[in-house]
Amino acid sequence: MDVATDVLIEFFEVAIHGILQARSAYPSAIFVKRKKYSVPVFVSIHPELNAYITKCLLSVKPLLERNSLKALVICFKNETNKIVERFVFELFDLSGTLNSCEDFAELETVFRAFCLKIGTIADVIGPIPEGSSFNVQVHTDNNTAMDVQEHGSFNEDFPWIVSEFNRNTSDTCEITPLKSAKTSMFNLQLLVERHKR
Repeated sequence: MDVATDVLIEFFEVAIHGILQARSAYPSAIFVKRKKYSVPVFVSIHPELNAYITKCLLSVKPLLERNSLKALVICFKNETNKIVERFVFELFDLSGTLNSCEDFAELETVFRAFCLKIGTIADVIGPIPEGSSFNVQVHTDNNTAMDVQEHGSFNEDFPWIVSEFNRNTSDTCEITPLKSAKTSMFNLQLLVERHKR
């Protein structure tokens, strides 16, 4: 599962950069165009932002290895710290391994489709409020959440904090599915929750 985990972590990194650029969370000058999965993507060149994203994803890796990551969330909050938007990558059935060139080709096709969809987000949903900030959240199974509460994070240099979040969001937000895929290794879905202001 190590190779599959590394491939997923790499995809999440590309996706986070793409979401931040597409949502204009930072000035466009800190993003440069690169090619990944045979399509152009935007990546940050800001050292502190890149370090934060890298530390988040290094902390997520043990959750993937334990098969306890349920969702990776990019959460945007306005200047009063209220959630305005959440991009939710839901991960199901993480059980396969990368064994062949066909597996890699399948994943490249899937990740390409997600990156292309992320690049069109501004056409699908309106802008986030100026001055918004973001954070990365993880959703795990109950056993892992209790482990974190009792023993601390898997990465002591970058601790996670257990947060309260109301999963019944149907009254407070509009949910838009953006992309989903089933592969031989996992099922992945991306949706965006736009919270009412």
